Amino acid sequence: MNQFVLNLEDLRHGVRVAHLSVKIGEKMNLKNEDLKKIEIASIFHDIGKAYLDQNILNKPGRLDKEERIHIQKHVEYSCIEILKMNMENTKGIAKIIRYHHENFDGTGYPEKLKGKQIPIGSRIIRIADVYDALTFDRVYRNKLTHEQALKIMEEEKRYFDPILFSGFLKLFAKNSFPKIYANQKL
Repeated sequence: MNQFVLNLEDLRHGVRVAHLSVKIGEKMNLKNEDLKKIEIASIFHDIGKAYLDQNILNKPGRLDKEERIHIQKHVEYSCIEILKMNMENTKGIAKIIRYHHENFDGTGYPEKLKGKQIPIGSRIIRIADVYDALTFDRVYRNKLTHEQALKIMEEEKRYFDPILFSGFLKLFAKNSFPKIYANQKL
């Protein structure tokens, strides 16, 4: 692993993803214990990026195959970091983190898990992570509007658990969703 370089925006992203993931989990009536694991996993899901080559991580253009493989290693590094922490449910949290890039249709990584093979916490974080990544600036593109992000996610909904995605969309009922992010001063 490379030198550990902590990025403030990755931490902000983790907090936003945690906030949204918990809202989705609450909408799905998950137990408080599960919500807590999802919240912690969300905060730390990308901490492994701190070990990546920052030139690749911050590359403004398209990544080649080797660079994509390098970026995918952040999942393993994130799990290593969370397992070092002395807290309750560390293994369960690491499992959620490990699979947060798995797609419901089996096309994700690291193991190409499909459907309910993917832990529910990972499936929830997948939705929140994609939404947040789309609606905040990245080195390779400017942020999208809420409407643009939802349109893309609808087009790519095969990647998401349909029940959880439906719960995510219900957060927008009666204009409640903008209020969820409005309280996040990040």
